Amino acid sequence: MKTENFQLVDITDSINGKLEEGNMNLYLYKEKIGCILMTGEENRYEMIEGFKYQKGKIFRINKVNDIQQYVSDCDLGWC
Repeated sequence: MKTENFQLVDITDSINGKLEEGNMNLYLYKEKIGCILMTGEENRYEMIEGFKYQKGKIFRINKVNDIQQYVSDCDLGWC
């Protein structure tokens, strides 16, 4: 049986920002991963799927597969 878990990896130090059209676009190397919408009162973070902004840091969301059983039918003698 397989269950899906998620792991947050802090990538904040690898993020670059580029001011474009009044907003700050966020890049992980050359891939755009989100933007900061600057409204004047409060900034709003919009991230693409697989990335998350939380408490001043940016995270990549990795899926971690938890395999409960590596093989089955070991009683058949092949493992």
